[in-house]
Amino acid sequence: VDALSPAPTLPPSVLSPQRHPGVSTDSLSAHQYVLKDNHRRWHIFWNNLKFHNHITHITPALYALGSSGAPIRTFYEQDSQIQHSAIESPEAITPGKIVDHLADERRIMHYLISGHIDDKGTTRVLEEYVFSETYQGQGSQMLNLFMSSLLHACVHSDCLTTLLTGLAFAGVHDPDGKGIFPPSSFNSGTQASEEQVTQLLSSLAPNKREVHGAGKDTHVFDVIARILKDDRLRVNAGKEYKQVVNHCGPAICEYAAQWTIETTKPGEVERKLEELSWACSVLCAVGVDEAKGFTAEFFLMRLVTSSPFLPSLITYLVPCSRALLLRGYPSTVLSWWVGRGAWLTLFEYQIV
Repeated sequence: VDALSPAPTLPPSVLSPQRHPGVSTDSLSAHQYVLKDNHRRWHIFWNNLKFHNHITHITPALYALGSSGAPIRTFYEQDSQIQHSAIESPEAITPGKIVDHLADERRIMHYLISGHIDDKGTTRVLEEYVFSETYQGQGSQMLNLFMSSLLHACVHSDCLTTLLTGLAFAGVHDPDGKGIFPPSSFNSGTQASEEQVTQLLSSLAPNKREVHGAGKDTHVFDVIARILKDDRLRVNAGKEYKQVVNHCGPAICEYAAQWTIETTKPGEVERKLEELSWACSVLCAVGVDEAKGFTAEFFLMRLVTSSPFLPSLITYLVPCSRALLLRGYPSTVLSWWVGRGAWLTLFEYQIV
């Protein structure tokens, strides 16, 4: 359990969320205590609807913001009141059987065992269990799960402290429909070598498996403008998100694939990550009811808070997997935006 809560390290990228002044030995002690105690005592879901336990999200956030130990402990005590007790897995699961037990919360403890990280390291675990063809099951299942439930697993996988929780989320929560990640995304023999993993974002190794576009630099706002003109994607707000994904997913993927990124170009990944951050912020801030004003729509706000974690996560991935992440993330963002019906008010801001 001690291995699950190491002292937080410096951010892996200058684009990652930075640590604020104020941390101390007391706040570090509280941070580590909460993560260990949460792991021992509480289930990853706090109700029968599979709503995620947010303790492993709130605690590192408070620490990074410079909190002292007392607020960290106080918030933990409050959150603990609604948690479900942890459960033991009825049996161990071998790596070859993981796909057979996806979305089965009874196997939760298996996904929280740190041995995989100790034996293989962060990068290999992410590459093998999330981005490789082996663990996609029926039509890209594991990557789909990684992006499901408002990107919770993705957000938790940006650092070792919460990586195992992120993988646990991905392994046991339900997928958000089908259609966002076609099987063609995974082609055997295209994974990059491990030597490429540690390269800086600004000097990515050559990678022919890129996010394809129309031969020119296509901004994510160009893609959004095209979606606004497509009557097929006019969805009434409040429709079940999984229905939106199943019905509109292929069309949304087609648009997302038009967003261009050349991973061999120095500085390109950083620039495109900035585009995604702007897109999430604008879609949340602008897509509102003009009469009611800005209300920070819950689901779209979660897209905003997920985007700062991309620079950290992407540093652990080889170029091929970076391309998959940079294809899957905007597809997920655009699907949520379409599903919330927020396209209605964007016309008034003339972004087209």
